[in-house]
Amino acid sequence: MKREEEHERMGMMVLVGVTEAGEILGWDRRKVSTYHSRGVMPKPVVNLSSGPIWMKRQIQCYKEQKEFDQKVYYHDGMTLFECRKKATPVPVRMPLGELEGNEDGVLLFHKEDLTGLSQEIMNNTPIAKFLSYETVSFLHGYSLISEETFHYFQEHYVPVNLKIYDLHKEGVKTDDQHEHEDA
Repeated sequence: MKREEEHERMGMMVLVGVTEAGEILGWDRRKVSTYHSRGVMPKPVVNLSSGPIWMKRQIQCYKEQKEFDQKVYYHDGMTLFECRKKATPVPVRMPLGELEGNEDGVLLFHKEDLTGLSQEIMNNTPIAKFLSYETVSFLHGYSLISEETFHYFQEHYVPVNLKIYDLHKEGVKTDDQHEHEDA
């Protein structure tokens, strides 16, 4: 049995180090370390003397984003921008209407939606806890939400989601489940 399968069976794969990240990405540990030292990898949950530690889902999401082939656009109300991973959005000369009807291989985000989403996160509104790490990481990777919003989400929502995950795994009901039962 592969080490990853054994760890999954034991419920130990919530956090991963350099070796496990490499296994997920299909890289050797040197490449993971090099990409991490260059700031290309996701921000680790913690840096230990043994190296960076990520959530497994962070690395899986990073891999999915690297393989993502849709075009991403942002409209600020006046200008249309093409967005690329880890880069500043670039203005493009294209009518907005040309994108709005095209659903094949195109994602279009509007300023008011992203502003509202960022406010939900920063104001600790209940809806923000339902956002997935994957969604917020994707938006951050394309420079659609700020560094501050992304790190706030990581610090305030990811640990809560991990705690809920652990409680569900142990069969313990959370406050949300009790409220749902009482309704």
